[in-house]
Amino acid sequence: ILRIDKITQMMERIAAAAQEQTASMDEVAKAMTNNAQIATDVSASTEEISASAQETNASAEEIASTVKNVREKVRNLEEIVNTYKL
Repeated sequence: ILRIDKITQMMERIAAAAQEQTASMDEVAKAMTNNAQIATDVSASTEEISASAQETNASAEEIASTVKNVREKVRNLEEIVNTYKL
């Protein structure tokens, strides 16, 4: 009877350990799912930042072109004004 009690206790410990391991594995699975979602979110944010950077670069190029055109027109006007100076 003593042996049966010991075997029963061992089986109960094994069952409890298995339940703890299952709970731990569930937590690991949830953490991995969470990390995957975070990675997806970071990837999407990175793509948005990249698109914004490209738009900013295009705007900067457009502004630079506009400034260049304005400078040329100012020079042309200065030449015209200088032609009529006394």
